[in-house]
Amino acid sequence: MLFLGIDLGWVNGASGVASLRFAGERLVLEDLRLAPTHDDVAAWVEAQAGEGPAILGIDAPTVIPNATGQRQGERELNAVFRKHLLNCHPANLGRPFAALTTGLAKRFEARGFQHADNIAPRKPGRYQIEVFPHAAIVRLFGLKHRIPYKKGSVVERVSELKRLRELMFTLRDANPPLDLPSLPEVPPGGQARKDVEDQLDAILCAYTSAHYWSWGKEKNQVFGTAKTGFLVVPGTGKP
Repeated sequence: MLFLGIDLGWVNGASGVASLRFAGERLVLEDLRLAPTHDDVAAWVEAQAGEGPAILGIDAPTVIPNATGQRQGERELNAVFRKHLLNCHPANLGRPFAALTTGLAKRFEARGFQHADNIAPRKPGRYQIEVFPHAAIVRLFGLKHRIPYKKGSVVERVSELKRLRELMFTLRDANPPLDLPSLPEVPPGGQARKDVEDQLDAILCAYTSAHYWSWGKEKNQVFGTAKTGFLVVPGTGKP
């Protein structure tokens, strides 16, 4: 089973992409890069997964049925994570990214990747899920608040991204465990910093898909449905 993470550029810009696979009982990072366009993302998924079993964790709205406002899953997630100082960007058909993000999801669906708002743990198949790295970070690392590596001054963003990078190495003790022998260093700013941000997010997207596949709803929370749009977050929020 292959676990692919896509930190999608919703309208333009490169997307971070990462692939994980089990080596025994431990996950290892097999590929990490930037995909310049959505076509490049689709080609990368094809090259990685071929006709085999895989689950795609996509940080972008993959199902958007509503003409205006928020999706139900976004409202549900925001209600839970507001105390952690984070919320989803609202997705509706009036937003400029809607046709682009759902169009890519439809391309994946045509290749057999079904929207999996429910999953039988450790059952091979071809699935796609929408994920939200900020919420995953809070749950995976037991944080009180989000890590603001996308907001603030350049110096603040760099500092917070370095903090996230170090936390990600602790996933070696998670379940499933992820071995990360190395990760890109965080540059002092500019596009290079954004490129590293996208790649770290992609790893989190891939890990969320592996966590969901490993445990299903027993140890993951699903907000929304495949019909209305859904988001998967590791953990249940329960002690």
